[in-house]
Amino acid sequence: MKMLRMNPSPYLNTYNLYGTTFSIASHDEEIWPWVYNNFIQIRYVPEWKSYFFDNHHLIFDNCPFYARYRIPQSMMEMKWKSLKECIIDSINLDCYVYLYVDRYFISKSTVYQKKKDIWHEILIYGYDSNKEIFYVADNLREGKYVLTESDFNEIEVGYNSILSDNDFYKGITLLQKRDGDFTFKIGHVKEQLLNYLSSTPTQDMAFKEESIFGMNAWMQLISDLKEKTKVDKRAFHLFWEHKKVMVDRITYLESEKYLKPEDGSFFKNEFVLMEKRAFVLRNLALKYMITQEYQIKIQLIEELVSSLERENELITKLINNLEIKQKEEDEHLFTV
Repeated sequence: MKMLRMNPSPYLNTYNLYGTTFSIASHDEEIWPWVYNNFIQIRYVPEWKSYFFDNHHLIFDNCPFYARYRIPQSMMEMKWKSLKECIIDSINLDCYVYLYVDRYFISKSTVYQKKKDIWHEILIYGYDSNKEIFYVADNLREGKYVLTESDFNEIEVGYNSILSDNDFYKGITLLQKRDGDFTFKIGHVKEQLLNYLSSTPTQDMAFKEESIFGMNAWMQLISDLKEKTKVDKRAFHLFWEHKKVMVDRITYLESEKYLKPEDGSFFKNEFVLMEKRAFVLRNLALKYMITQEYQIKIQLIEELVSSLERENELITKLINNLEIKQKEEDEHLFTV
């Protein structure tokens, strides 16, 4: 038996990628400058009808607090007699295992034996050979990120049931915790805040899908609400997590003297209100999913519009305050 360390309440968890990243790395206090330097810009991919933090697909490569290794399916089959042996050997080497399975075969999933071909990532962080179980983490319970168990056979069957020649689905990713180092870059934060407000596209040669960024992404959410009856709860959960990170970012900016104390208090108070508002909005979206009440949808639209208008005002003011401080620092350096 062996279990690698996990945080059962990851800081962000809209998607498995975020839950995995923060379950593994958030024990390390050194991670927070990296967090506050990122998770600002928003990307919407129309083809997937999904909202993400920008560079969602690169999070494993960009996080400096674990190493990422990729094992192609062909290598896995050549080196190990079974997927089970590959996973156990990896865990014994302190590597978390991240791979795709069909949730139809995963007993702790809400779609177990109900819907086939629901391919989804799952993180394996331990095993018990006597009980013949893996310890796994995923958004298994109606989107809630949980740590649970899955027997050897259902993981093996769930993986082998994915019929694809694409190594994206059949390859195996290993993640290994390591000591990281990251320097907070206030210039990058200011640039990302500006890009978020102006909906400036990220230049990304590794991502071919059409994307909508920043405020325009949230405007797309409003447009979808007006035209459709279905609501994606992940979009509203991400909207809340975006504000949650912003509150903590403001606290960090103040503690590191990027904001004057009085400015830090003002922005923190305002963004705390925004976060609370976003949390209520998320719960309202969940209620609408159940009731389909037209008046709730109208309320969602109105609250989103109002929140985005206020956020635009606050971030614009925040950028100006950060620029003023930068000018003051430049003047100080010039006169010393």
